[in-house]
Amino acid sequence: MSGSLPPGMLGSGGAPSQPGGGDGGGAFDLNALLSNAGSLPPPPAIDTGKASPAEASEPPIDPAALLANPTNVDPASWNHLSGMIDRVPAPARRLMMANLTRWLREQEVREDGAPACPTGLDHLLIERINTETDLIALRETALTAEKRLEQLMLSRAWDEMIALLEPIRARLARDRSTDVQRQLGGVLDRIGEGTALRGLIDQSVLSPGSLDRVRRVVVLLGERAMRPLVNTLKQATAMQERVRLMQLLREFGDTQQPLLLDELRSPNVWYVYRNLLQVLEEIGTPDALPTIAEKLHHDDARVRAEAVSAAVRIAKEQATPYLLTGLQDADADVRARSLSLVGFCPSTRVLEQVLRLLVPPRLGKDEPESVQLAAVLALGQFDAEDAYHVLTEIIQPRLFSPYRRKSEEVRSAAVSALVNHLDRPGAADVLQAAMRDRSIPIRQTAQRIWQQYQREGGKPAG
Repeated sequence: MSGSLPPGMLGSGGAPSQPGGGDGGGAFDLNALLSNAGSLPPPPAIDTGKASPAEASEPPIDPAALLANPTNVDPASWNHLSGMIDRVPAPARRLMMANLTRWLREQEVREDGAPACPTGLDHLLIERINTETDLIALRETALTAEKRLEQLMLSRAWDEMIALLEPIRARLARDRSTDVQRQLGGVLDRIGEGTALRGLIDQSVLSPGSLDRVRRVVVLLGERAMRPLVNTLKQATAMQERVRLMQLLREFGDTQQPLLLDELRSPNVWYVYRNLLQVLEEIGTPDALPTIAEKLHHDDARVRAEAVSAAVRIAKEQATPYLLTGLQDADADVRARSLSLVGFCPSTRVLEQVLRLLVPPRLGKDEPESVQLAAVLALGQFDAEDAYHVLTEIIQPRLFSPYRRKSEEVRSAAVSALVNHLDRPGAADVLQAAMRDRSIPIRQTAQRIWQQYQREGGKPAG
């Protein structure tokens, strides 16, 4: 390739290339035009107060070398071209970008790997993305940028990739014209649908060190990256892979909630539902609650647990119906998980259900230890006399108390939960009595709570 012009350039032995839609796009000698760029009106001079020596003048650009083999062009020539390109007629700009796109494609099929493009090419592309006003030239610039982005993604050139995506997003944000949105927005659309982005996402899943840079790329691509991320999440089997994908999905906030909800309604394996619910738990809005509520009755307990958590965290003080559903679930793990959420909605109805979980049934077994521990700790979230009374009964059970057979672990948890009730009359006496308990773990817990209370300036009520 080096030493000869690309097809379509005058002097290459073929007819000049004319991008579609252009009138007279090849009816001129681009080489001569660029070589004689010095005859075009110069840009306004900047008065620095110093004389410019003759030897500091810009060297003439060799467009034949530029378009025949861009890798051989030095940075000064690229900068010179970027600085004078606006003074070149639009047909020349169209043809130059079309030939650069062709060159990138030809480099791609070489056997010696991906093209080693100079940074000057990216500099020129960024300049044209920011300032190009001719529609056809903008279209050719978009095609060149798209091909370059694909190659940067495949080669994992993070910094160059981000540097090229940023001006595209910036131009789309400031210029809402139909032409700009169609041409530059189309670049992001096609990149989002292409295999290069999927490969990039796979790389972030397998290589945690690249996650931050992939996050920046995903944010710049915006909603176009959402579907590939969700599809990869559905196929991921390792927990760490799913965690990294969920970190990327959270970057979108609630803007892409409808897509997540569509997936939540669609047939999927259980862990896909669980992962989607974990993302919605952090970014979801109340509009998501009806769809989330459907998963409160899913066959898999792990999905139900995540549905309760997501619904409660989104609904907060209006979460009582969702929380009660979780507290009455048939699975002990779901009940325990729901108990850890009572602080979001410590209503009277919720307290009543928590107390029911601690009272031994007349027939059958007590709740599993994990549920009792969670229920006792949950009582510390209620500013209610009933909650305080049950805690004291568990710590110092009376002879016929229904709580007299609680385990040492449950009693110790009750001491910990008492910390939020120490301003009540008599609470300090209960805690000091626990410091003399026969059980060493209970004594140690009580001492720790008492010392913490004193450090924070607490004074026992009389």
